[in-house]
Amino acid sequence: MRRLPWRPALLALPLAALSSLALGQTGSANQSTPSVAASVGGSAGGKSAPAAAAPARLSANYFMAQALQISEAAGNGLLDGIYAGASPIMKAAQGRDAFVAQSRDVLARSGSATGRDWVSVRREVVPGGQPQASGAPPPGDYVVVLIGAETGVGRGRLETITFHRDSDNQWRLCGFVAATLGQTAPSTNPQK
Repeated sequence: MRRLPWRPALLALPLAALSSLALGQTGSANQSTPSVAASVGGSAGGKSAPAAAAPARLSANYFMAQALQISEAAGNGLLDGIYAGASPIMKAAQGRDAFVAQSRDVLARSGSATGRDWVSVRREVVPGGQPQASGAPPPGDYVVVLIGAETGVGRGRLETITFHRDSDNQWRLCGFVAATLGQTAPSTNPQK
């Protein structure tokens, strides 16, 4: 696993989208969108980073970078802020208290990350207009990023970070599930 350096400046980076988690738009390059950037739960002085122009086409690299920022923010205990800016789909699947408690438990058991790297980035489309199986995600466009986090020699966790294109055409976090290696990840799909 390639190690990425821990960046303490993450909290000062544009984490604006962790409070709004507007992770981009498709369309012309002159549309502006906050990137995952202002501070979670407010920043020193209450200032947020300026909005950046959204890329004309969102790439796998874009989502991987956003997922790494979310992974680092979660590792730093900013779970309330992550949840606050999440998609309504994530909020319908799991309440804030349950999300924070479950994530904090797995993160504490697996330990602090000494390195992170992406494992995969994939796009999925869940078709509408047909009966859905119990526990299936709602119809729509999704991007799923898997992050491997090293937490010590022979130890680690796998984080599944999912983005959904919401009805306002904004990509927002709709799932963050962490599981220690060798452990089955808990299900957070909304129940019908």
